[in-house]
This record gives sequence, structure tokens and C-alpha cells, in this order.
Amino acid sequence: MILLLLVAHSVAGLQMAPPTATVEQGKVQGTTGINLDGDEFLKFLGIPFAKPPVGNLRFKAPEAPDSWQGKQNLQVQFFISVFTSLLQILSPTAKGLFHRAIAQSGSALNPWAWGDKNGLAAAEKLGSQVASDTEALQLLMEASTEQVLNASRQFTDNLLDSSQRRPFGPVIELPTPTAFLTRDPVDLWEAGEFNDVPLMLGDVSNEGIIYEFEKLLSGKEPSIDPVEAAVSWKFGLDKGSDKFRSVKELVRNFYYKDGVSKKSLFEVLSDVLFIEGVLESARLHLRKTKHPVHLYVFSYNSSSNRKFLKAMGLDDTIQGNPHGSECSFLFSKRLLGIDLELTDDDFKAVRETVKIWANFARTGQPHPLWDPVTISNNLTYFYIDRMPLLKQNPFEDRMKLWQHIKLLLSEAS
Repeated sequence: MILLLLVAHSVAGLQMAPPTATVEQGKVQGTTGINLDGDEFLKFLGIPFAKPPVGNLRFKAPEAPDSWQGKQNLQVQFFISVFTSLLQILSPTAKGLFHRAIAQSGSALNPWAWGDKNGLAAAEKLGSQVASDTEALQLLMEASTEQVLNASRQFTDNLLDSSQRRPFGPVIELPTPTAFLTRDPVDLWEAGEFNDVPLMLGDVSNEGIIYEFEKLLSGKEPSIDPVEAAVSWKFGLDKGSDKFRSVKELVRNFYYKDGVSKKSLFEVLSDVLFIEGVLESARLHLRKTKHPVHLYVFSYNSSSNRKFLKAMGLDDTIQGNPHGSECSFLFSKRLLGIDLELTDDDFKAVRETVKIWANFARTGQPHPLWDPVTISNNLTYFYIDRMPLLKQNPFEDRMKLWQHIKLLLSEAS
């Protein structure tokens, strides 16, 4: 009996020993997690790819992390942005760092993807006039996190206003060995100068529900006409010009032909902020790539979506998936701190969605029924729903409008 107890105690001790992995800098202590099916898995969090970008390293190229002795129980540190808009595909500094890429509801061609020209203005929001880039950089290097956030908020009172683009974000840099991006994304795609790997990209079915979040954050209706914002964001036209008025009228007549409604507002914002840029990226990438391109529209309208909208104080009768909703099917049943209480059908969708993403990461073939896109003027895509289907040309009529407008503007220039 004593021997049996000792053996049992020894086995239990072995099972409880935390897992260890070895990386270039040293040994990392992990832990165990439990998935939705109750199965145990190992996880290693907070493994650094670079030194934290703080102090003198703020706004600088990443530096290799220091090595350590013994085993480190690392904590997750949120020094990176997950909103990278497919830019690693285009950056020479990312060459060889990944063998496949997944872009969810984001593209370098989306109007919000760039820091634009607000850097100097952001520095001045910190309370000082600046005369040069060097002076602005010094001011921003010395500012606290709270000061930078407060300066940023002064640019984002209205998510729909083209003048309110995020002040800090990717910009086209002067050519240096560490520059992340030195040319316009369209030029890079057309020249075939990108990291050519298998690519999976797409959108959710109703990205424009972000309009409801704008009202929630501000407590009032956005102060700018979404169609006017769309035209301004998409084409950068002078609001007093004949071109601007003509394009605005085309867009208004198309989306509001049956009157102004939440559906029409969500559609125009979905298309301008997300969908058109993602689909154009797919076309450009397809013309030069040697690898498969898989395109999707995520449209699983679960009960959890409605619970989420209701918990946020929004209209839970809205159909379609809000921006980012697929993440609750991939990573956690909590979204913005809200437990989504998945149903049995939702759990099935979670398993299928995770399988699709994991299959692409492992093999490059996300689903047996999902054919890659083969020609840029006929976009095959996978419609992810309770019964997934292979379809052609997502949001076709709406996309034809934007193609028509771009053609008109190019002929007039």
C-alpha cells in the first residue's frame, strides 16, 4: 500500500510539472489550458520577439531581446498592434518571417490603414508648437503613454470623419535598411515586390455595424454624413469640387435608392472601410503571386452575435456579423469582456471555424470544398455559414459601383 501511494504521488507530481520550451534566448516555462471540448493543451505566453519599444526604443526598429538564465515564466506584454492591415506581406523587413498569411477584415488599401499626415499635429496636441520632424519626434519620445493617448483622442472624436484618421500608424518611409515600407502598396503589388506566400483573406458579412459603435461611444448620431465621409475617405477629393459632388451623388443614389436605412448605412460603410479594399488587394495579389489565394466572407449569424449587440446596448435585430465577430469563433467565447454563452450550434460553428483556420496554417488548404481564386476578374470565395458554400464575386453589384467610380476618376484626371 505504501509503495502504491508513493508511485501514485510520483506520477501526479510528473503530471503537474509545468511544461518547458527552449527558445534562442533561453528556457520558457509554460502552463496548461483547457479548450472548449475539455481537452488539455500546452501554452507558452509572452515569448519576446524583440525588446519592449519603450524609452529610447520608442519608434525605433526592433532590437533582439536579451538572453536569460534559468527558466522564465513570462507574462504577456501588449507592445504590438494586431491591426497591421496586411502590411507584412508588403514589407521587405518581414521577408522569411512567415510561410502563410491570414488577413481578417483588413487591407493596406483600407482608408484607415495609414497614419497619414497627422504626426506633427499630434505632437502639437501635446501642448507645444513644433517646427520640424526632429522636434516632433523628440516631443513624442518624451511624452508619457497617457499624454500620447490623450493627444490621439483629439483626432478620433468621429470615426467617420476623414480628417480624424488615426494620428499614429504606418507611413511610407525614406529608404533605409530598417524602413518597414518605402513605396505605395499598389506600386509594390503591381511590381510583384511583396512576400509571396499563400494568402487567405476576407471580411465578415456586415462590417459597417461599426457605425452603431460610433453612436455608442459618442452617445449621439455621428455628425458627418456617412456617404460624404465615404467619398472623402476613399478618394481624398476636395469637398468643394465638382468631382466630389458628382461622386457623392452617384454613391447616394446607389445606396439610398430605397431610402436611408440602417441597412444602407451599414452597406456603404462596410464597402468603403473594409470590403472594397480587401477585394482589391486580392485582385492585385493574384496577378503576381505564385501561390494560392483563398477568399472568404464570414456570415455565421449566431445567437451570440445578437447577445453581444444587446449587451452593448445596440439593436439586436441587426442581421449579419459585426466587424471582429469571427474572433469569438477563433480565440475566445468572450468578446470585449462579454460572455457570449454559445449554443450547441454555435459550438459546432466554433469547431468548424477553428478547423478552417488551423488547416490553412498547417497545410495551406483550409477546407475540402474551398477552391482558391484563379482569376482576378472572377473572385471565387468561400461563404462561411451553417452550410458553407463556394460562390463567385462577393457583394458584386456594390463592388461594380466602386470600380465604375474609379474608372471615371482615372479618365477625368
